[in-house]
Amino acid sequence: MPENKIISVFKKAPLPASLTVLSFALFLAAYWIVTQMFIQPYYWAGLLFSLPFFCFAELTLLTVRRELKAMSVLLSVLLLIAFGISMGGTLLFISIDAATNEITDIAAYERVLKRSHYRNQLLERCFPSKIPENAANVKFLHRPAMGQGGKRYGAAI
Repeated sequence: MPENKIISVFKKAPLPASLTVLSFALFLAAYWIVTQMFIQPYYWAGLLFSLPFFCFAELTLLTVRRELKAMSVLLSVLLLIAFGISMGGTLLFISIDAATNEITDIAAYERVLKRSHYRNQLLERCFPSKIPENAANVKFLHRPAMGQGGKRYGAAI
């Protein structure tokens, strides 16, 4: 019986329902990128990528209830353009912010080493994989690469 309801929704509102599914998949991908691929995760900013999903879900609901008839396709296209531009800009802003912030937090040390992606673990030859428990007066610096600039690492243990 639930399969019939899903098929019915896709028959009554094909474009908004398809965009709802697509926006949910894109939300999952974008949220994974901003929380797992960056050194400093952007948990709250990543939730902005769920906004298109909720808007398209509401549009699908209103279309299925027949409250929006001919306007459904037009609104879907307009929202698709608006969310495409704004979510692309949000991802660009987060990427630039992540690439220009210096990291001095000692708690991020292990995450920096994991996310650096150097060949043959070049960093692990120069830096310990963990900061020793008995280390005192520890200082750490990571500056991500941006444009032609190179990455910079520093640790005093």
